[in-house]
Amino acid sequence: MTKKMGSYVSLVVMFALGLILILNPGWVIHTGIRLVGVALLIFGAGAIITNLLQHDFKLTNTAGLLGNVIIAIIGLILIFNAGAVTHLFNVIFGAIIVVHGVTLLIGALDNKEVSVKSYVPAIIAAVIILFGVLILLRVFRVEEIMLRVAGIVMLFNAALGLWVALKK
Repeated sequence: MTKKMGSYVSLVVMFALGLILILNPGWVIHTGIRLVGVALLIFGAGAIITNLLQHDFKLTNTAGLLGNVIIAIIGLILIFNAGAVTHLFNVIFGAIIVVHGVTLLIGALDNKEVSVKSYVPAIIAAVIILFGVLILLRVFRVEEIMLRVAGIVMLFNAALGLWVALKK
């Protein structure tokens, strides 16, 4: 009975998380980034304290101390500036799509055959480049769209799991 109850609870939690992802993906993104920042800050601060308590000031320990200070600073940045990290994600994702589109366009233009069929890959590549540029300009909130899709998948997965569990 407890195993079955645990299955129900996990499916209900998955359903609730799916709803949260669909209804408020921006909050999930910023909260997740801030939690990573807190973890990095705690890790960095703990390592700094451990390093300072060793009283062994060799070059490798000093480099480790500097690395831990940088980790703690990154944690603070993530805590207090989660929006910038989200923007950075869009820039990286958009740049990857633009580079991929340009690569496809070069391959399409390198084709020696001239016909209507030979222009289709070039047009598709141009559309991919356009989408990459739109992502770079934050026309689409890609991170929110991806989380909403994940939320929909979680909802369907949880609903199907509950339906199957209740049929048994």
